[in-house]
Amino acid sequence: MSEDLRVALITGATGGIGKEVSIGLACDGYMLSLAARSKSRLETLADEINTVHDKSNPLVSIGDVTVPEYAEQIVEETIKRFGRLDLLFNAIGIHKMGNWKITPTVFEEQMSANVSGVFNMVRAAVPQMIKQGSGHIITVASRRGKIASAEEGAYSASKYAVVGMNEALYKELAPRGVKATVICPGWVDTPMVKDVSFPKHEMISAFDILQTVRFLTKLSPAACIKEVLIEPRSDIS
Repeated sequence: MSEDLRVALITGATGGIGKEVSIGLACDGYMLSLAARSKSRLETLADEINTVHDKSNPLVSIGDVTVPEYAEQIVEETIKRFGRLDLLFNAIGIHKMGNWKITPTVFEEQMSANVSGVFNMVRAAVPQMIKQGSGHIITVASRRGKIASAEEGAYSASKYAVVGMNEALYKELAPRGVKATVICPGWVDTPMVKDVSFPKHEMISAFDILQTVRFLTKLSPAACIKEVLIEPRSDIS
């Protein structure tokens, strides 16, 4: 493998943010390992990436990262294929409105997808990054992980958990050469929030998230950023 090879593993790869970042990083020369639950959408994404970057030939894996064994499997497959792992981009997540009135099932669904999925991937990826003495874990949380909403209590709780998890990772891993950053965007124009009342033209774009990832990954090894808060200009309360 080339010394300048860069390898990114992206979860939630077929979602609005995950897809944008996957295609963008392929254009930037990254070798990709893509994880998602939909076989058809994942295969379509892989075909699109091969169109814009014919040497990418991403590794694709269909499964659910809330299952620890699957998270371990996709990391193992990535390392077996490429020999290293430079970037873990956690884009997995679901959003459902509601606070205390939601059912325990809906609450657990959000905690599982938004927290357990991230934890499982981190747990699987960190040993390889420590072994390398380098790597970057970037996780998409939410502005709701910094500023809670009365209408999104369960979602806010899950994203606060992700922000806290990242802070602990940041403090533990930075001295070992591994970075951990959480991105906390407000409303992002993706299918996940298609039913919210916030004006679409005022939303952050998925491309904004890609540009943030590009900025973070181009910093020197000495420069670490723990979290990035991105707010729509019309929603800064």
